[in-house]
Amino acid sequence: MKGLIKVLIVEDLEDDMQLVLRELRKADYELVFKRVETAEEMSLAFDEQSWDIVLCDYKLPHFSALQALMLAKAKALDVPFIIVSGTIGEETAVDALKSGAQNYVMKENLTRLVPAVERELIDAAMRNQLSEALKVKREFLGSVSHELKTPIAIAKEGASLLLEGSLGSINQKQEEVLKLMQKNLDRLIKLVNSLLIFQRLDAGKMSYNFEENDLNAVIKEVEQEISGLAQEKKLELILRLEEGLPKVKFDKEKLAEVLAHLISNAIRFTTEGSIVVKSQKMKDCLQVCIQDTGEGIRQQDLLKLFQQFEQIKKGMDRKTGGTGLGLVISKKIIDEHKGKIWVESEYGKGSAFYFTIPF
Repeated sequence: MKGLIKVLIVEDLEDDMQLVLRELRKADYELVFKRVETAEEMSLAFDEQSWDIVLCDYKLPHFSALQALMLAKAKALDVPFIIVSGTIGEETAVDALKSGAQNYVMKENLTRLVPAVERELIDAAMRNQLSEALKVKREFLGSVSHELKTPIAIAKEGASLLLEGSLGSINQKQEEVLKLMQKNLDRLIKLVNSLLIFQRLDAGKMSYNFEENDLNAVIKEVEQEISGLAQEKKLELILRLEEGLPKVKFDKEKLAEVLAHLISNAIRFTTEGSIVVKSQKMKDCLQVCIQDTGEGIRQQDLLKLFQQFEQIKKGMDRKTGGTGLGLVISKKIIDEHKGKIWVESEYGKGSAFYFTIPF
């Protein structure tokens, strides 16, 4: 006996269900199964227990495979979904796979059923293992980040007291070392805060305060806070904001976080020239663009930009540092606002990052 599998069969014909069960039993599986043929019955079956796999006819009298897929997604279920049909064509099958089905098997060729089921069960087990590993990683990062905050704060306070002369006089060389220490501690604090923000976002524990706000006013506030970074590198930080933008609902603090990430990134990756921040009203949204005159991004690196812990290589070094989480955090925040975020770049000619906030 290979083992027990729990099979939910979405099928209106008893005889067709028996043919499917016969194939699985021939492969020496012990089965727990249930046949349903309506959305209500399928929903109830999902509520009653978990299932290892769903085998679904493409078209039933009052139900379809695509509706069944939507129902499974609505319940946030990651259960393998195989269409078993005698009427599905190749084009329709491709559409079903694009909608989320893992596989399809023709009823006149049920010899493919067992290999398809076994492959999807293995893939599902691997996804579950990966999900558990990511959960452990998130919890570890959150725990370590919290533990780091206190000693970092103590070290920063100590460096500040020494620089102020509160603990006695220091010479010029000591002052230089302390300033370098303070600068790196500030950078470490930002990294820890990014990890904590990411951990909350990834766990779905981030709360939002959506209120009507002035987008241009938030851009100006962030520009004042971050302009010193541009001045240090002798870069122009230019605002080109469309006047009279309507107020829209967004979380002011979270959107300021996105702006700070994008503008500071533009500054970090630009050695000369300018960073221009533009706002404008579009048909159904407000759009912000942060454009720089930096090195730009190679095409093969564009796909890495919004992935966790990914950093692209700028030239031949990685002097900019960072966790690679800034753009991931920004995307999650913009997604929660029902907006879009993307980048346009030509290597050697700079980059432009865009995001939108819908009305």
